[in-house]
Amino acid sequence: AEAMTLYEDETQWQISIRDLDVLTEASIPPNLFEASKRRVARLEELQNRGIVTQRDVHNGFQRVIWDASADARGFRSGAELSGDMQTRLNDALVTAAVPVLTAGKDGRILDVGCGTGSLVPELERAGIGRGQIVGVDISNDMVRVALEKYGGRVRFVASDFLEFDDELKFDTVLFGMSLQDLPDPTEALNKAATLVKPNGRIVIAHPQGASHVLMQRRNNILMVPNALPTLEDLKDMVTVTGTSLERFRIVAEPGNPGDAVDEKHGYLAVLEATE
Repeated sequence: AEAMTLYEDETQWQISIRDLDVLTEASIPPNLFEASKRRVARLEELQNRGIVTQRDVHNGFQRVIWDASADARGFRSGAELSGDMQTRLNDALVTAAVPVLTAGKDGRILDVGCGTGSLVPELERAGIGRGQIVGVDISNDMVRVALEKYGGRVRFVASDFLEFDDELKFDTVLFGMSLQDLPDPTEALNKAATLVKPNGRIVIAHPQGASHVLMQRRNNILMVPNALPTLEDLKDMVTVTGTSLERFRIVAEPGNPGDAVDEKHGYLAVLEATE
């Protein structure tokens, strides 16, 4: 009961400050921010003691936050990134589309953390056709809005990604600006590996880069609990025997936070199944 109360209070607080401008946020009494820090610390303590799991709290928090913003985000067209960032995203989605296009009419892509379907227009411009895109998201309301916008040509599923299953495999599993929001990136990537066809790809993309994600994490660890995996992290994942990722190799290496690759190109990692 305590965990849920803390979770609900913190959720409402995060919703209340989510869209404030800098000046308005600066006018909020500091004690309210301190109270938020205490709630987060107590939730972490309860998780460490096994009273609630990190995944339970994380998924509940994400559902409420994203449900609350679903309708507002639904009015947006595409990912709405500016200039160079949009170009980076488009390039990443072309990379994600390659195995799908190679497979022809039977090609399929899974968009993990699809939200309201903001990547659908870009994926279609990359050549992916009607019925070839499947989106999965933790938020029921995000999926509702996505279905209203694209349901005639895209299948959307409201589900925890770790519990998602499908009778058919995918040529690409895409984490477009979403992997850092999941409770455990290693677990998520191993799950993705079970869904990928032979010679298929796992694509992890964030046009704003790993440094930007680290900044988001510092500002709100509940919403962004993880950094994006470094190249060394990915190398470790694909060399562990007995895991789903064991059959994958790294074919596009991401930069690390703050380095020239990350700043110039954003984050893009591609893992390809060898069989």
